[in-house]
Amino acid sequence: MKGNGKNRRGKDSVIVVAGEGDNDRKVLWHLIRALRPDAKIVNIKKKTVLREADKELTPRIDEIRRLAQAASARSELAGIVVHVDLDLVNEKKYQEVRRRISTEMRRNFSCPSAVALAAWEMEAWLMQFPAAFAKVNNGWILKAKYQKGCDLTKVHDPKARLKEHP
Repeated sequence: MKGNGKNRRGKDSVIVVAGEGDNDRKVLWHLIRALRPDAKIVNIKKKTVLREADKELTPRIDEIRRLAQAASARSELAGIVVHVDLDLVNEKKYQEVRRRISTEMRRNFSCPSAVALAAWEMEAWLMQFPAAFAKVNNGWILKAKYQKGCDLTKVHDPKARLKEHP
């Protein structure tokens, strides 16, 4: 995709974002926008759970493919990013799940694809960027005790901490 968001044939190029929750998709949308300001980004709003899909993985990936194609009907599907929530998944299982989902995505997508895996909640990572909260969820507040000198890796249930109000 060139800098103007058009492909060789003059069609707009689209990057599609899918995943389990609205907040996760919004974070990915903003990350992609920061990296590719020229890209048209479309969110698939249907909740897609892949972590524990096992026997349902192929049909779920196929559904994402169909939804992505529909979302980019008059455009070129330039890429797809899928958020997979791996909260509380141990390291051995994490690698297994990552390989299984990545392999299935490569088999089903002709465009570049990426699996955005959260080793812990996306919100814990987002706590490092308090100014970004309003863009994702304007109801979240990062209390002062978590802003300076706090080891954010030790914050239990970061999403709950962000939802707390003074």
